[in-house]
Amino acid sequence: MDNLLRGLGAAFVGGSVGRTAHARKGAEARRMAPDTRVMLMRGGEPFVTNTEPVEPCWLGPEVWGLLPRAAPWVFLSGGEGAPATFAVEAGPRFDLASSPLEGLGVFRDLRGLLPVLTPHDAELIGLGKSMLEWHRTHGFCAQCGQPSKAVEGGWKRVCADCGREHFPRTDPVVIMLVTDGDHCLLGREARWPPGMHSCLAGFVEPGETLAQACAREVFEEVGVRVHAVRYVADQPWPFPHSLMVGMIAETTDRTLTIDPTEIEAARWFTRDEAAAVLAGTLPGVWSPPRHAIAHALLRYWVGGERG
Repeated sequence: MDNLLRGLGAAFVGGSVGRTAHARKGAEARRMAPDTRVMLMRGGEPFVTNTEPVEPCWLGPEVWGLLPRAAPWVFLSGGEGAPATFAVEAGPRFDLASSPLEGLGVFRDLRGLLPVLTPHDAELIGLGKSMLEWHRTHGFCAQCGQPSKAVEGGWKRVCADCGREHFPRTDPVVIMLVTDGDHCLLGREARWPPGMHSCLAGFVEPGETLAQACAREVFEEVGVRVHAVRYVADQPWPFPHSLMVGMIAETTDRTLTIDPTEIEAARWFTRDEAAAVLAGTLPGVWSPPRHAIAHALLRYWVGGERG
């Protein structure tokens, strides 16, 4: 299924980022290396070219001089013999128009860039976005409330007062295609664009298995009991730091009792109708974008679950 995700253009699943944990402790010393590459971000938006085709603007070590000394940064990759790659948060007050970077590019939302980024760049930038968001929201110790300091290339924070260590978080989310024979269930949230339907999803709660979370979320959202749940694939999702766990959930009950506080609507689709949704030919209904695991789950099922 991982090959299917990559083949369908799902983002963040290539596994091409070298996770060189042993190099993180020495990341500070590599920031000024001539071959260092830095992705500048502002509010989670990466710096990209303002011309077509759109490409990431990987900057050199000179970018550090344009930012406050306390600007959050994180080491992304770069083992022995490979250039070091970093991401750094410019901050909301950073003004391109008054910097030497004027005219080189713009800051753009990562979601909108996924169709044009290479898989490798999407992974790196997604990792940087997720990690910088973690730093933004975890600047103080959860134990004593005092400021914490980023160490080991930004992969750990240590409280300056009590010494408590804090590590990046990942929030598991189950995302499931509910099926009954040749029918599948798709729902939609009110905040989504008109016509978009997707798999049901929800956060895993403490003390739950993935299957238990899947069954609970389905029942809460549409009142359907599932009797079989199986794992299919998973996808890192840096919005802000989730792991989407894709599953197929089987049922024999198509009676829907929708909780309007959870979703706006849900409906059953035949396999042929689901294929039309993917093709964009079913009037008034369209699928999640190709870079999302929900798209891959639906295509996997439409194709007879052959992977």
